[in-house]
Amino acid sequence: MKQKMLQMLGWAVISMCLPYLITLIWTGQIERQKNELDYSGKTIIVEGEQMDLENFVIYILAEQIPPEYPAAALQSQAVIARTYLYQMLQGQGEVSADTLSIAYKTLSQMKKEWGDRYTEYYKNLENAVAATAGRTLKYEGGYIDAMFHHACAGYTRSGGEQRPYLMPVASDDVSYEGFLSISTWTPDEFVKRIQELHGDTGLSASGIMDTVQIVERDEGGYITAIQIGTALYKGEEIQEALGLSSPSFTIESFEDKIRIVCQGDGHGFGLSQWGAAQMAENGSTFEEILNYYYKNIELASEF
Repeated sequence: MKQKMLQMLGWAVISMCLPYLITLIWTGQIERQKNELDYSGKTIIVEGEQMDLENFVIYILAEQIPPEYPAAALQSQAVIARTYLYQMLQGQGEVSADTLSIAYKTLSQMKKEWGDRYTEYYKNLENAVAATAGRTLKYEGGYIDAMFHHACAGYTRSGGEQRPYLMPVASDDVSYEGFLSISTWTPDEFVKRIQELHGDTGLSASGIMDTVQIVERDEGGYITAIQIGTALYKGEEIQEALGLSSPSFTIESFEDKIRIVCQGDGHGFGLSQWGAAQMAENGSTFEEILNYYYKNIELASEF
């Protein structure tokens, strides 16, 4: 009788494990349980299906930050992404991903892009979300605009009165691949791109560099005002018009062409992902990283 009961128990265990064994045989991995991170009580509609907000953070991270970055850097980015979602929800319990104005990757896109490293990378992001569950960034009781970029030009930028929690801090991002980028333009190409900004006319390719003057830079070295011809432009406008990596750049004549040398990758406000990765490598926690790049903030908990 005892032997028969043990046999029945054994078959019951096998039956319970069979789906996992089949998955493992066919895919070489056991898929994450769908509801493993379903605990926020907030729902995001993704491609017609309901998903807990915490799960959706993984999809955002897959788009925003390299999944091989150190854990504390991924955790910092998870808090940033979650802060944005709660800010956009405005107290609602459910929202469609299409209304959030934020890019994300689906599972199929992750698998296609990451290939054999899909399981490893997905787990990295999942762990980052789980380790920071419910954590958001607030300033004086409200969610902050947790801006971030890939790598800064040496110092991050001030957010001014609108974002007082963004203050310039040093960030050693020189080792970032692509920290320095160089592009060259013929005067005709340069003028054409600038004219497309506001439909500006009157610019001439002949002697155009004689009309170019950098009027102002901020504390981080980013151009806030540059004169071309008779018009003033923001550094971000020139960055967009020319497809530059950063609004921190120098511009000069070079062999009958115009050469632009950029430092950093991105707008320079808020958290530097590369800087966060370096801090994580040196033992900093996500709390320490976030408090370094965002000043006088509260690391709140939503549940």
